[in-house]
Amino acid sequence: MPRMPPLRFGFQWIIASSNGRQSALYPRAGQNNPGVNDTATAGYNLLTLGGQYQIRDFYDADIMLYAKANNLPQRKYPQLGFLFA
Repeated sequence: MPRMPPLRFGFQWIIASSNGRQSALYPRAGQNNPGVNDTATAGYNLLTLGGQYQIRDFYDADIMLYAKANNLPQRKYPQLGFLFA
């Protein structure tokens, strides 16, 4: 039987304009009923922030500035993958 993924919910916020875009993503995952032969794991929260800005016609060039930060709480989560022989 395959492993059951945890329930995941959260929100995503995006603001876009003609020159750029900013975003925030906050998912929450947790597992209350892991299954018969599955191991219960603690839930987790993640926070991802990103943004981009485009400068048009900068000395005959278009420039895109981009930044993204993943897992801002800086918590380490266990590896959930398994190898089967």
